Amino acid sequence: MSRSLVFSWHKRFKDGEESIEDREREGRKRKITATLVASIEQALQEDRRLTVRTLSDMFDISIGTIYTILREDLHMTKVFLSSLF
Repeated sequence: MSRSLVFSWHKRFKDGEESIEDREREGRKRKITATLVASIEQALQEDRRLTVRTLSDMFDISIGTIYTILREDLHMTKVFLSSLF
C-alpha cells in the first residue's frame, strides 16, 4: 500500500466518505459498435485474405481496434500453418 493511497483515503474519510471503493468514472467511450463488428465480419466473409491494415483503411479505425474486434468480438485467432513454409 502506497503512502499516497493512505493520504487519499484519510482525506476521503475526513470528508465523510465511508467506502474505500473507487468512484465510478466515465472514461473513454467505446468506438466499437455492433454495426461496425457486423460490417467487419461481413467483409471478412466476402474475402478471408483481408489484412488487418486493409480493414483498418476500409473502416477508418486504428489497427489496434481491428485486433480487438477480431479477438474479443469475433473470437478469431491467427493461425500459422508450418507445412506451407
